[in-house]
Amino acid sequence: ETKVEAPAVLKLLGGGASVQHPIKKERKSVNADAYFCSDSMIGVADGVSAVELEGVDPSLLPIELMECCRRLQESRRINRRSFDQSCESIFEQFSSAYDREEWLRAILCRALCSCQTLGATTALLLALEGDRLTTANVGDSQYIHLRRGTNEWTCIYHSNSQVHYFNCPFQLTRMPDVDLDKRSLWKQAEVSETQVAEVAAGDIVICGSDGIFDNVFDEDIVALINDVCADRHPSGAPKISPEEVARKLVDLAIDNASPQADGLPAKLTPFSAKAMETYGHTMSGGKPDDTTAVVAFVVKSKPRGNGSLTIKGDLCADASFTPLDEDPMPASLGLPALRDLPGNAVMADQPKLEGSEEFQMYSARAHAKTEVVASSAAPEGRSPSTPHPCSLESKHRRSPLVRCDRLVADFFFDASSADSMAAIRDPPVPRRSGGGACSMAGVSCCLW
Repeated sequence: ETKVEAPAVLKLLGGGASVQHPIKKERKSVNADAYFCSDSMIGVADGVSAVELEGVDPSLLPIELMECCRRLQESRRINRRSFDQSCESIFEQFSSAYDREEWLRAILCRALCSCQTLGATTALLLALEGDRLTTANVGDSQYIHLRRGTNEWTCIYHSNSQVHYFNCPFQLTRMPDVDLDKRSLWKQAEVSETQVAEVAAGDIVICGSDGIFDNVFDEDIVALINDVCADRHPSGAPKISPEEVARKLVDLAIDNASPQADGLPAKLTPFSAKAMETYGHTMSGGKPDDTTAVVAFVVKSKPRGNGSLTIKGDLCADASFTPLDEDPMPASLGLPALRDLPGNAVMADQPKLEGSEEFQMYSARAHAKTEVVASSAAPEGRSPSTPHPCSLESKHRRSPLVRCDRLVADFFFDASSADSMAAIRDPPVPRRSGGGACSMAGVSCCLW
């Protein structure tokens, strides 16, 4: 008998934080950001607050979309062959071939087609398999990839945002004045940009909504990471929890987007720098917004079971061991339907499935979350995009796009007065009829 030790696998140990800026909260708007994270996948959705003008809760679609993505990824993890076969069948309906390398884009497309609530949102997904980090992104949520050198972490990549023009990101839209048949919804999500890159143990991946990257420069994020993550375990992983790091990033972003004390001038931020570049005159200050950050440490993890395989007889030179993620399909998944939980909590009390990944789902109003075991993060940018230095491949599919012009006015503070706010407003939002209030009650989340 020969005993073969299972190799360690890479997992994402992470967590997030989401807080609405006090200035936006004063406008009686809900936090429309939503995220989930597991040890192999993260999703971030940034809802468009302006749909509130049409009687729609902007937090509902982001939550439902992320839940559909999470469940689709779980179904693929349990039975990849069944997932691929269902994707091939769906793609045939649109007279196109399913590329198994772009499975994350397929998840986003299927998730949007599965949603029933109204609204508009951006979406960022990433998934880790082996040392391959696969990403799909629609909109202006972004991620940065940090790697530690001899003494400190440095940023080796920052994804690009996917926007029509300044402060107008690509969005996934389900509203009464938009064609809601599956073919049209599919085309919206099909425009997502995908990328596959390599990661290594010890890397840190930080993703967030525009509330983070509009208000904090990369060098400030890196400086914070080097400060709070200096104390590390022997394995190299920081001793601080990823949730704590995420909260510190959120606090920094909110502070940069707020009036400064004692009459000090407002801070220069990525948002004000881009505004200066766009409008051609001096501006400063940040963008008070829903602010979400997810921080993930890439760590080595032993596979389930005893971590070894006993082989009787001679060990062939090409013998391989497949650890993890090959659990047989349970007789019944027992996935409960979406329920009208308190606030915007979604699946917060879902029982853990046998052999499934634990996950965390954030709800802005209820602050409901389950135990965090692991996490992930990443997407890629708009074409033409800067290649990731560890990139294995990067694809951008140009498809017909439904463009959403619902944008809430974004505020930043004028350097001349910390108490005065200057508003950069996009063209007036047209008032539309037929946009009644939307409820999550009775939504069953039938995956397509």
